Amino acid sequence: MGATNRNLLVIRNPTAGRRGGLFARTLDRLTTLGCRTEVRETAARGDAEAWARDSVGSAYDVVVAAGGDGTVAEVINGLMAVAGAPPLAVLPLGTANVLAIEIGLPAHPEG
Repeated sequence: MGATNRNLLVIRNPTAGRRGGLFARTLDRLTTLGCRTEVRETAARGDAEAWARDSVGSAYDVVVAAGGDGTVAEVINGLMAVAGAPPLAVLPLGTANVLAIEIGLPAHPEG
């Protein structure tokens, strides 16, 4: 299955880094590809983990962690808490983005 018709849960830390333009460009690109996105913005520690955990068994095809390394870690913890979790995508929006650098994620929406 390509990107078309995928349902994405995007868990975003709105205070991560200063890459708002990247976030908007990526959402635009996903929409162009036919993806349906639901964006949830974290307000407190633990939000990302809870939403990721709750995504299991839902209609989401992919969970996107949009933020820094802390947001990614929370989402991973939530997905690992239950069997049958959807795949994880990472949109590095943090200041350091150590994980993204270590695994070679590109810094542009097409990547």
